[in-house]
Amino acid sequence: LEQCHPRNIDLLFFNFDGQKPQLQHNNYKIYKIQLGKPVPEFKEYEKEDIIFQCSRHNDIFCSIEVVILCNKYNIPVYMAGKIDNDYPLLNYINDKNSFWLGELSQENKNYYHEKAKISTIVQKGWPSPFTLGGLEAHNRGCQLWVAPSSDFWRSYIKDGKNGRFIENESSFIRSWEMRNEIKQIDCYNSSKDYSIENMLGTFKKVFKDILNN
Repeated sequence: LEQCHPRNIDLLFFNFDGQKPQLQHNNYKIYKIQLGKPVPEFKEYEKEDIIFQCSRHNDIFCSIEVVILCNKYNIPVYMAGKIDNDYPLLNYINDKNSFWLGELSQENKNYYHEKAKISTIVQKGWPSPFTLGGLEAHNRGCQLWVAPSSDFWRSYIKDGKNGRFIENESSFIRSWEMRNEIKQIDCYNSSKDYSIENMLGTFKKVFKDILNN
């Protein structure tokens, strides 16, 4: 939930329903904007049978649950990012099936997205309104496995087309067995409209509308 100050009358939202704003007055106008990232030209990458997750690591992102399943079924998984508080992720890394990469530069993050077939962002208990990390994975032909935990994921992910919905162990293993059915170009096409150019275009239009009213 996001509280909007009563003096703010021009409100810009990238996902109104997902952001769930608390509006404390009726004297406002709502404008839709779009977020974005630099989008590279499409390239077909030489993918490997690995999972890559670069995110915060805590109970919400279910990082330990992903690692446990990968260890159990001998699926290579590479984890990177920032570990929140005392979240005991490293206790489950066995350096046989699961590997810890630490905090990565953007260049190294891109490298692993280009190398991996799958990126996991299995967020539970938090209705994510958007994710730039997911777009980065799709930009490089890396399919997304997510939990159907928000309106954004349910609208953005086309199960079997650009990713999979993960709800339990059986859906995780079923998705792994079907990992080669998703095409890189379909992942790329899902995210290419979320570009810096398109983002700036929406901001420019909104600012013009505000100044002209």
